[in-house]
Amino acid sequence: MVVASVPFIALPANAIDPALLKTLPTEGDTTGGSKRLAEVMKIQQESINNDPELVELMEGVSYREYRVGNNSPVVSDGSRVGLEMTVRCSTVTSASEPNGAMIYSTSRDDDLGELLVKIGGGTVPASIEKSIAGMSKGGQKRIYLSSERAYEWKNSGTLPMPKGDREKRIVERVFKGKADLIVEVKVARVRGGVGPADATTTS
Repeated sequence: MVVASVPFIALPANAIDPALLKTLPTEGDTTGGSKRLAEVMKIQQESINNDPELVELMEGVSYREYRVGNNSPVVSDGSRVGLEMTVRCSTVTSASEPNGAMIYSTSRDDDLGELLVKIGGGTVPASIEKSIAGMSKGGQKRIYLSSERAYEWKNSGTLPMPKGDREKRIVERVFKGKADLIVEVKVARVRGGVGPADATTTS
C-alpha cells in the first residue's frame, strides 16, 4: 500500500492549531470535538477584538498603538530618539516563525540595544518618522509597511541590518520577492522633542 506524502503547510498567525483541540480543557466536555473547537475560536476572536484600532497613516503605511507614553517630551522634528525595534517580514514564514521571519532586532543586533534616530535627519525613511511622530517615552506601536515601502527603506540604505550571517541570508531572501514588513517599536528615550501641547501644532 502506497501512502501519499502530505506537504507541510505553515499555519497563518490567526489559524486554529488542531493540536490545541487535544489539550485544551473544557468543563463538561468528555468527548472533545466541537466544544473544544468552539472554545479555541472564542479565545482567538477575543484576542482579535482586543487589538487596537488599525490607523491608516499614508499609502502603504498603517499602525496599531499598543501603549501611550508619558507625553513629555514627544517625538517631533529635530528630536533624537532611542528606539527598541524588531523588524519582521510577514510574507516569509516558517514553523518556528509563523508571524514572519525576523530580519532585525535591537536587542540582538545593536550593541546599545537601541536604534538611534534623528527626526528629519534621514536616519530612517519618512514612513517610519511619520509613524513615530507624537510618541513619547514608553510608547509602543506596531507599524505595517507594504512591500513598496519596505523596498524604499532598503534602497535608501537606512534599513538596519542584522549581525549574524544566517540572518543576513534571511534579509537577502526577503528582498527577492514580496516583502511586507511588520515593525514593532518602543520609544526608550526622546531628546529635543516638544511638549504635548505644542506637538499638535508642529508640522
